[in-house]
Amino acid sequence: MSPLANLPAELKLCIAESLSPIERFSLGLTCKAFWFAFSSLLAKHKELDRKYRRVSTEDDSFMAWNVLSAVLDPDNPDVAWHIEEVGLGSQRTTIYSEPYWEGAEELDASERLMEEVADKFIEAAESIEFLTVHYDSQREPAFDYHLLGEDIRMGIDAPVIVTLLFLLPRLRDLHFVDVGDFEWILNGFRQLALAYEKPNPAPNLPLQCLTNIYIGHWDTELSLDWELAYCVIRLPSLRSLVGHMIGSTDQDAPEDDIPGWEMALDGSQSSNVEEMTFLHSGLSRQAVLALASRCKNLKKFKYSNGGATVTDVVYDPRGMINALSRFCYHSLEVLCLEDDDQCNRIGEMDGEEGPPPSLHAFQELRIISCSAADIYNNSSYRTGREGPLDREDLSFNPEQKLPSSLRRLQLTFLVDALAYKAPERLINEIASAKESYFAELKQIWLCDEFGNINAKCEEKAKEMGVNCKPIPSFAADYGYDPQDW
Repeated sequence: MSPLANLPAELKLCIAESLSPIERFSLGLTCKAFWFAFSSLLAKHKELDRKYRRVSTEDDSFMAWNVLSAVLDPDNPDVAWHIEEVGLGSQRTTIYSEPYWEGAEELDASERLMEEVADKFIEAAESIEFLTVHYDSQREPAFDYHLLGEDIRMGIDAPVIVTLLFLLPRLRDLHFVDVGDFEWILNGFRQLALAYEKPNPAPNLPLQCLTNIYIGHWDTELSLDWELAYCVIRLPSLRSLVGHMIGSTDQDAPEDDIPGWEMALDGSQSSNVEEMTFLHSGLSRQAVLALASRCKNLKKFKYSNGGATVTDVVYDPRGMINALSRFCYHSLEVLCLEDDDQCNRIGEMDGEEGPPPSLHAFQELRIISCSAADIYNNSSYRTGREGPLDREDLSFNPEQKLPSSLRRLQLTFLVDALAYKAPERLINEIASAKESYFAELKQIWLCDEFGNINAKCEEKAKEMGVNCKPIPSFAADYGYDPQDW
C-alpha cells in the first residue's frame, strides 16, 4: 500500500485537486483509500466527459459562446481538458445578437452579450499572443487586431471560436466550416504555424494534440482560402486533413505573400501530416507545391477538381504530380485524382501543359487512380480537339512510367484514346511484365469516362490473375457525390 494512503482524507482530496483528471484516475487505482477519497471528483469528471467530450453546433448553435463560458468558469477548471472533438458546422449562429448592425445600444439587454461575459472573453483572447499580432499583406486588407475586443462585444463568433480552440489542450478532431467572419481564425492559425516553426518553439503552444481536421466552404460556389490548409498542416500533431471547396489564386502568380512561404522550398519540412484529401476544390500547381514541400511523410493525396464554380484556377494534374514527386517520392502510397468538372483542365488557352510525368519515381506508391490523360503523351484527346492521333501519342511504357510497388491501378481513357485501343495495348504490356515487374499488382480497371471496361481488358486481367473492378470514388467516403453539383 502506498504511504500516501495513510494521509488524512482532506489532504488526499487536496492532492487530487492539484492533479490533472487522468493523474487523479491513475492515483485512484493504486489503492482503495485513494479511490474512495477521489470518488466525488471522479464522478464529476465522468459527467464532464459525457457532456463535453464532443461539442458541436449541431447540438447548440450558440456552442462557441456557451462552451467558452464553461471553459473559463473558475468553479470548473477541468472542462477544457475533457473536450476532444469540436464541430463548427454551417448552421451555427455567427452573431450572438443577429440585429447587431442596428447598433448595440438599440438591442434589448437580453439580446446582447453580457458585459461581464464579454470582458471575460476579451481577457482570455488577449492572453493568447497569436490573436494580438498585426499582419498586413497584398493578398487581403490590413488585419487590425485592435478590433479584437470590439468584435467580441459585437457578438461576432470568429474571435470567440479561435479563443476557444486555443484553450483546449486535448482537442483531437476539429470540423470547421467558414460561414461568418473568417479572418480571425485564419490569422490565429497563421501565427500559430509560424510559432511552431521557430528554432525553439515554446513548450506550451496550443493544439498539441490536434490529429484530424476537416475544413470546408459553406456555399455551393467560391471557396475557402487554401492558406488555412497550408497553416494547419504545419501543426506537428496533425496527421489527416480533409478540405472541401478549397481554392487558391492564379496559378501563374507565386504565393510569396503567405507567411512561411519563403521557407517552403528550402528543405525545412515541418509537417507530419500523412493524408491530405481535397473535395471539389481548386488548387493551383503552386499551392500543391507549397503543401507538398512541408510534408515529411505524406502517404495519401486525394484530390477532386471542382472547376470554375470554385475558383478560376485551371486544373493541372500533371503539375500536381510533379510537385508531389519532388517532395513526397519517398513516402506517397496512394494517389487519386478525380475531375468533377471536366471543363477547366489546363490546355493551350491557359498556357502550355507540361510533359507527362513519370510515376516511376515514387518508391512506395501502391494505389493510382487518375485519368490516362494525366500521364500519357497525347494532347489532342486530352483537350477534346479534333484531329488524327499518331501512334506515338499513345505510346506508354508501363515499366518506365509506373512503379513496381503498384498494387491497384485505375485509369480513365477518353473517347479518342479508346478508338485507338489504348487500354488494350496498355494491359497487354502490363501482362507481359507481370512476373518480372508488376508482381505486386492485384487490381486493375482501365475504363471509359462512364466507368465501363471492354471485354478484352477484363479477359486479360483474369488471365493475369488480377481482380478487374473499379476503385471506389474516395469522395463518397465523406458523403460527397459530384452528381449533386
